[in-house]
Amino acid sequence: MPGLLVHLVTLREEAAEQLAQQNRGERATDLHRRFTDWVPVHIRKSDGTVHC
Repeated sequence: MPGLLVHLVTLREEAAEQLAQQNRGERATDLHRRFTDWVPVHIRKSDGTVHC
């Protein structure tokens, strides 16, 4: 799953750059939602517990 997330973030940034070129520098505001918002985020604490 981490590899997929890295790939999607890369695609998101490429899309943002391309859209900014087409829209005179304006950045799209919903690209996070469209590309990576569905990915669950888990944070592992130093004691080994995982929080979502």
